[in-house]
Amino acid sequence: MEPLSRAAAPNGPGQLGPSSMGMERRLAPGDAFGERLDELDMPPGETGWDRFHPGPRFEIDTEGQVRAANAAGQLLIANRSIGLSGGRLRFGAASSNRRLERAIALSRQHPRQKLILRRMDGAWRSAELHSSPHLPTLLLLFATDEDLQPQAFAALADAFELTRGEARVLQALCTGSCPKEIAQQLDVSEHTVRSHLRAIYAKLNVRGLANAIRLATQLVS
Repeated sequence: MEPLSRAAAPNGPGQLGPSSMGMERRLAPGDAFGERLDELDMPPGETGWDRFHPGPRFEIDTEGQVRAANAAGQLLIANRSIGLSGGRLRFGAASSNRRLERAIALSRQHPRQKLILRRMDGAWRSAELHSSPHLPTLLLLFATDEDLQPQAFAALADAFELTRGEARVLQALCTGSCPKEIAQQLDVSEHTVRSHLRAIYAKLNVRGLANAIRLATQLVS
Protein backbone atom coordinates (compact mmCIF):
# COMPACT_ATOMS: atom_id res chain seq x y z
CA MET A 1 0.00 0.00 0.00
CA GLU A 2 1.45 3.35 -1.03
CA PRO A 3 2.13 5.74 1.88
CA LEU A 4 0.04 8.89 1.79
CA SER A 5 1.38 12.41 1.90
CA ARG A 6 1.76 13.92 5.34
CA ALA A 7 1.77 17.47 4.00
CA ALA A 8 -0.25 19.72 6.26
CA ALA A 9 -3.46 21.22 4.96
CA PRO A 10 -4.84 24.44 6.47
CA ASN A 11 -7.85 23.88 8.66
CA GLY A 12 -10.89 25.63 7.33
CA PRO A 13 -14.14 25.06 5.45
CA GLY A 14 -13.74 22.01 3.26
CA GLN A 15 -10.15 21.42 4.39
CA LEU A 16 -8.69 19.21 7.07
CA GLY A 17 -5.16 18.59 8.13
CA PRO A 18 -3.65 15.11 8.45
CA SER A 19 -5.32 12.78 10.91
CA SER A 20 -3.50 11.52 13.97
CA MET A 21 -2.72 8.34 12.01
CA GLY A 22 -0.96 10.09 9.13
CA MET A 23 -3.80 10.11 6.60
CA GLU A 24 -4.51 13.23 4.55
CA ARG A 25 -7.92 13.95 3.11
CA ARG A 26 -8.27 16.30 0.14
CA LEU A 27 -11.70 17.64 -0.71
CA ALA A 28 -12.92 19.04 -4.00
CA PRO A 29 -14.90 22.24 -3.30
CA GLY A 30 -17.87 22.83 -5.55
CA ASP A 31 -18.38 19.21 -6.51
CA ALA A 32 -22.10 18.80 -7.14
CA PHE A 33 -21.90 15.48 -5.34
CA GLY A 34 -20.85 17.26 -2.15
CA GLU A 35 -17.34 16.28 -1.19
CA ARG A 36 -15.04 13.89 -3.04
CA LEU A 37 -12.15 11.93 -1.61
CA ASP A 38 -9.05 12.17 -3.76
CA GLU A 39 -6.93 10.43 -1.17
CA LEU A 40 -8.38 8.37 1.64
CA ASP A 41 -6.82 5.12 2.74
CA MET A 42 -6.50 2.86 5.73
CA PRO A 43 -3.57 3.94 7.88
CA PRO A 44 -0.43 1.82 8.12
CA GLY A 45 -0.85 -1.13 10.45
CA GLU A 46 -4.46 -1.87 9.48
CA THR A 47 -3.61 -4.49 6.86
CA GLY A 48 -4.99 -7.24 9.09
CA TRP A 49 -8.45 -5.99 8.21
CA ASP A 50 -7.80 -6.90 4.57
CA ARG A 51 -7.72 -10.55 5.56
CA PHE A 52 -10.62 -10.29 8.00
CA HIS A 53 -12.89 -8.08 5.90
CA PRO A 54 -11.86 -7.32 2.31
CA GLY A 55 -15.08 -5.39 1.63
CA PRO A 56 -15.69 -1.63 1.93
CA ARG A 57 -14.73 -0.19 5.29
CA PHE A 58 -14.38 3.24 6.82
CA GLU A 59 -12.59 4.51 9.88
CA ILE A 60 -14.75 7.18 11.52
CA ASP A 61 -14.49 9.14 14.73
CA THR A 62 -17.13 9.46 17.43
CA GLU A 63 -18.47 12.61 15.74
CA GLY A 64 -19.10 10.66 12.54
CA GLN A 65 -16.22 12.22 10.63
CA VAL A 66 -14.55 9.91 8.11
CA ARG A 67 -10.85 9.53 8.88
CA ALA A 68 -9.82 6.77 6.50
CA ALA A 69 -11.13 4.15 4.07
CA ASN A 70 -9.80 1.21 2.15
CA ALA A 71 -9.88 1.03 -1.65
CA ALA A 72 -13.33 -0.58 -1.72
CA GLY A 73 -14.68 2.16 0.52
CA GLN A 74 -13.14 4.84 -1.68
CA LEU A 75 -14.84 3.26 -4.68
CA LEU A 76 -18.27 3.58 -3.04
CA ILE A 77 -17.61 7.31 -2.67
CA ALA A 78 -16.16 7.68 -6.16
CA ASN A 79 -19.10 5.99 -7.89
CA ARG A 80 -21.58 7.87 -5.69
CA SER A 81 -23.04 4.79 -4.08
CA ILE A 82 -22.48 6.55 -0.76
CA GLY A 83 -22.36 10.30 -0.30
CA LEU A 84 -20.00 12.44 1.75
CA SER A 85 -21.11 15.77 3.18
CA GLY A 86 -19.34 17.78 5.83
CA GLY A 87 -16.94 14.89 6.25
CA ARG A 88 -19.76 12.48 7.15
CA LEU A 89 -21.14 9.55 5.19
CA ARG A 90 -24.58 10.12 3.69
CA PHE A 91 -27.02 7.54 2.42
CA GLY A 92 -30.04 7.31 0.14
CA ALA A 93 -32.57 7.54 2.97
CA ALA A 94 -32.70 9.95 5.90
CA SER A 95 -33.55 7.01 8.15
CA SER A 96 -30.23 5.38 7.22
CA ASN A 97 -28.35 8.55 8.16
CA ARG A 98 -30.13 8.61 11.52
CA ARG A 99 -29.51 4.90 12.05
CA LEU A 100 -25.76 5.34 11.67
CA GLU A 101 -25.78 8.42 13.92
CA ARG A 102 -27.58 6.48 16.66
CA ALA A 103 -25.15 3.60 16.32
CA ILE A 104 -22.19 5.95 16.69
CA ALA A 105 -23.75 7.46 19.81
CA LEU A 106 -24.17 3.98 21.30
CA SER A 107 -20.84 2.62 20.12
CA ARG A 108 -19.11 2.59 23.51
CA GLN A 109 -21.95 0.65 25.15
CA HIS A 110 -22.38 -1.67 22.15
CA PRO A 111 -19.01 -2.56 20.58
CA ARG A 112 -20.54 -4.43 17.62
CA GLN A 113 -23.75 -3.23 15.98
CA LYS A 114 -25.47 -4.62 12.89
CA LEU A 115 -27.01 -2.03 10.54
CA ILE A 116 -29.02 -2.11 7.34
CA LEU A 117 -28.38 1.02 5.27
CA ARG A 118 -29.71 2.23 1.94
CA ARG A 119 -27.05 3.47 -0.45
CA MET A 120 -27.42 6.48 -2.74
CA ASP A 121 -27.95 4.10 -5.67
CA GLY A 122 -30.96 2.59 -3.89
CA ALA A 123 -29.35 -0.71 -2.93
CA TRP A 124 -29.71 -1.93 0.65
CA ARG A 125 -26.60 -3.31 2.30
CA SER A 126 -25.80 -4.72 5.70
CA ALA A 127 -22.99 -3.14 7.69
CA GLU A 128 -21.36 -3.53 11.08
CA LEU A 129 -20.04 -0.78 13.32
CA HIS A 130 -17.17 -1.92 15.55
CA SER A 131 -15.69 -0.06 18.50
CA SER A 132 -13.02 -0.81 21.08
CA PRO A 133 -12.19 0.92 24.38
CA HIS A 134 -8.56 0.75 23.26
CA LEU A 135 -9.10 2.69 20.01
CA PRO A 136 -10.19 6.32 19.51
CA THR A 137 -11.98 5.61 16.22
CA LEU A 138 -14.69 3.24 14.97
CA LEU A 139 -14.73 0.86 12.00
CA LEU A 140 -17.75 0.68 9.70
CA LEU A 141 -17.66 -2.52 7.62
CA PHE A 142 -19.98 -3.00 4.64
CA ALA A 143 -21.16 -6.18 2.99
CA THR A 144 -20.03 -6.30 -0.63
CA ASP A 145 -22.11 -6.88 -3.73
CA GLU A 146 -20.40 -10.27 -3.90
CA ASP A 147 -21.86 -11.12 -0.48
CA LEU A 148 -25.32 -11.06 -2.08
CA GLN A 149 -24.67 -14.17 -4.11
CA PRO A 150 -27.43 -15.95 -6.04
CA GLN A 151 -26.73 -19.02 -3.89
CA ALA A 152 -27.64 -17.03 -0.78
CA PHE A 153 -30.95 -15.98 -2.31
CA ALA A 154 -31.59 -19.56 -3.37
CA ALA A 155 -31.13 -20.66 0.25
CA LEU A 156 -33.42 -17.84 1.39
CA ALA A 157 -36.06 -18.84 -1.15
CA ASP A 158 -35.85 -22.44 0.00
CA ALA A 159 -36.12 -21.52 3.68
CA PHE A 160 -39.23 -19.38 3.17
CA GLU A 161 -40.68 -21.47 0.34
CA LEU A 162 -40.60 -18.60 -2.15
CA THR A 163 -41.49 -19.33 -5.74
CA ARG A 164 -38.91 -18.63 -8.45
CA GLY A 165 -40.74 -15.44 -9.38
CA GLU A 166 -40.94 -14.25 -5.77
CA ALA A 167 -37.24 -14.93 -5.23
CA ARG A 168 -36.31 -12.96 -8.36
CA VAL A 169 -38.44 -10.02 -7.22
CA LEU A 170 -36.90 -10.03 -3.74
CA GLN A 171 -33.36 -10.22 -5.11
CA ALA A 172 -34.05 -7.29 -7.45
CA LEU A 173 -35.42 -5.26 -4.54
CA CYS A 174 -32.28 -5.86 -2.50
CA THR A 175 -30.10 -4.60 -5.35
CA GLY A 176 -31.99 -1.31 -5.54
CA SER A 177 -34.75 -1.79 -8.13
CA CYS A 178 -38.26 -0.47 -7.56
CA PRO A 179 -41.38 -2.50 -8.49
CA LYS A 180 -41.80 -0.69 -11.80
CA GLU A 181 -38.18 -1.37 -12.77
CA ILE A 182 -38.51 -5.00 -11.71
CA ALA A 183 -41.53 -5.42 -13.96
CA GLN A 184 -39.45 -4.16 -16.89
CA GLN A 185 -36.47 -6.35 -15.99
CA LEU A 186 -38.58 -9.51 -15.67
CA ASP A 187 -40.87 -8.62 -18.58
CA VAL A 188 -44.01 -8.95 -16.47
CA SER A 189 -46.71 -6.52 -15.44
CA GLU A 190 -46.30 -4.30 -12.40
CA HIS A 191 -49.48 -5.95 -11.08
CA THR A 192 -47.67 -9.31 -11.15
CA VAL A 193 -44.71 -7.85 -9.27
CA ARG A 194 -46.98 -6.43 -6.58
CA SER A 195 -48.75 -9.77 -6.32
CA HIS A 196 -45.36 -11.39 -5.71
CA LEU A 197 -44.62 -8.73 -3.09
CA ARG A 198 -47.79 -9.54 -1.14
CA ALA A 199 -46.79 -13.20 -1.11
CA ILE A 200 -43.26 -12.29 0.00
CA TYR A 201 -44.56 -10.20 2.90
CA ALA A 202 -46.75 -13.07 4.06
CA LYS A 203 -44.02 -15.71 3.81
CA LEU A 204 -41.37 -13.56 5.51
CA ASN A 205 -43.95 -12.41 8.08
CA VAL A 206 -43.11 -8.73 7.59
CA ARG A 207 -45.08 -5.60 6.86
CA GLY A 208 -44.08 -3.52 3.88
CA LEU A 209 -41.29 -3.20 1.37
CA ALA A 210 -38.61 -1.78 3.68
CA ASN A 211 -39.03 -4.55 6.26
CA ALA A 212 -38.87 -7.26 3.59
CA ILE A 213 -35.65 -5.79 2.19
CA ARG A 214 -34.19 -5.35 5.66
CA LEU A 215 -34.82 -8.97 6.66
CA ALA A 216 -33.63 -10.40 3.34
CA THR A 217 -30.44 -8.34 3.39
CA GLN A 218 -29.67 -9.44 6.94
CA LEU A 219 -30.13 -13.08 6.03
CA VAL A 220 -28.09 -13.18 2.83
CA SER A 221 -25.17 -10.95 3.91
